Amino acid sequence: MIERCACFLTDLGYIFPTVLAAIQARKFLDREIADVVIILFDSPPEKTELIEKICAQNHIILLNPAKEILEGYGVLHARLFLADLLPGQYQRVFYMDADIQITGSLNALIQTELPADCDFAAVPDPMAIELYEGPSAHPKIQAYFDGLGIKSSPDRPYFNSGTLLINLPAWATIGRDAIKFQTTMPAKCVFHDQSAANFAGHSKMMPMSFRWNFPIFFRNCGVERPIGPSVYHFMSKPKPWDGVFPPWNHDFFDPYVKLRAKYPELQGFSKSFSLSARAKYLGQQYYKRVIETVTWRYSGRRPAILEFNAATKF
Repeated sequence: MIERCACFLTDLGYIFPTVLAAIQARKFLDREIADVVIILFDSPPEKTELIEKICAQNHIILLNPAKEILEGYGVLHARLFLADLLPGQYQRVFYMDADIQITGSLNALIQTELPADCDFAAVPDPMAIELYEGPSAHPKIQAYFDGLGIKSSPDRPYFNSGTLLINLPAWATIGRDAIKFQTTMPAKCVFHDQSAANFAGHSKMMPMSFRWNFPIFFRNCGVERPIGPSVYHFMSKPKPWDGVFPPWNHDFFDPYVKLRAKYPELQGFSKSFSLSARAKYLGQQYYKRVIETVTWRYSGRRPAILEFNAATKF
């Protein structure tokens, strides 16, 4: 029985990029090592049947649980309920957001043994890098971290929840504590479930390399080569399925074109930008590339990224 899986959570609004990410995960995970699972919410039977057919062709498991499991929360918070959503056979889970692309093997990662005092591993969030410049430089970030009761450092950073390597039985407690905090202290959860997860799990996490959750704008920082990403994360709009926008090229856009061509029935699940919106985003992205190059590459943030990365075990 397979005890490991790569897992994605989605609804029909994000099923198109989720299918591509899951296909890539299946490509980069040996089938005897781990399953690939998509958990799909709010999908009527005819849509579920369509997605299930595509998943079966690519050796992906599709689950379609009742949304009541989420106790009134949306899909955004579903990762906090993973212990309730996944079959009990799974002990180790590599959770990934849908707005990622995978370019390297996940085999070694998902087989990594976590220390006894760590329940999960996660990648530092860019805010942890910014705050490393000092509280006075970023008082709002400092106030946000203080509200969560955490102290971020390279060996125990505030983490991004876009990818998580989870010891699933232990995650049940973390998820429950996070939901309780989200419910009782919503004002402190500026970034929703990520805030709640940091409150509940910060002392029980182990930092892992940006290799497993590489913010796409880090391409402007000159750190891509030394880190060698296997998982790229597109954290803000536009997304790679929207078109070719700096800092990414056709290597990240073309997989979606090929997916549409192979499965025309997915066409209805992806929307196109208008010409005006495309022009707006192109201008925005070129501007951001200049700003991010100056503020991240040619500042103390670039060595901080590498210092945080060096503090990770894998």
